[in-house]
Amino acid sequence: MVEALLARPEHRPLIREVPRLSAQSEARLIALYRAGGGPWSKQHIVRMLAFGGGSATAQVLREAVTKEYAGKHVSPADEVILGFIPQLCGVLARHNDDALRFLLEGSRPEYWSGQHLWQGDRVSVRILTGACIQGLGWSGRQEARALLDWYRNHPETVGMKEHDGTVGSVAGAVVDAAFSLQLIRGTGIEAAMDEVFYDPDVAYRRFREWLKTPDGVEWSDWVRRADFAVTANARKQTNSMGR
Repeated sequence: MVEALLARPEHRPLIREVPRLSAQSEARLIALYRAGGGPWSKQHIVRMLAFGGGSATAQVLREAVTKEYAGKHVSPADEVILGFIPQLCGVLARHNDDALRFLLEGSRPEYWSGQHLWQGDRVSVRILTGACIQGLGWSGRQEARALLDWYRNHPETVGMKEHDGTVGSVAGAVVDAAFSLQLIRGTGIEAAMDEVFYDPDVAYRRFREWLKTPDGVEWSDWVRRADFAVTANARKQTNSMGR
């Protein structure tokens, strides 16, 4: 199956198509990943590693978004894949503690504030912190539920400063993670990944349907409280600086 998927680089592998990789197969895919080319051209390899790899894959994917492209200008297409890697790590984290550890670290804005990131149009502390939170939702781990519960009780903490001093919020990512966690627990990871998240239109429709459920309504109310708290905190900081 791995050989068949490698022969079709234009195809985005489904999770059900990727077996748990042997150490030899994982090492081969990592070598192919490192052989060259931008993230967009090897996204099929990234997906196979995330779906079937282990700790070696967790290290490669962590380095892809923290070291491999640090300070480099990347194309918009490559940036899409880089920004998606933390979410894919969520699938890996379902059975790998190294991937889980990365997502837990990356779900804190100070982790990304201390990184020398790549140069692009869609790279920020907010986006990468949010991607890790979304990845935790895909992991289905108890740690993901604990993080969501913490944010639910502390909506004012979703605000964060970017490198340029502007204020962003990960409230949307928290809600997305809550939706993903519930969906995956109901359908299983294969159905969620291959039948829902694989198609953005389907994912958006299911998300809109979820927002009408009691849980979705509660999270929608939470977003409004979080946005109000972030705006109030930013205004308070601005006023204190102007004194």
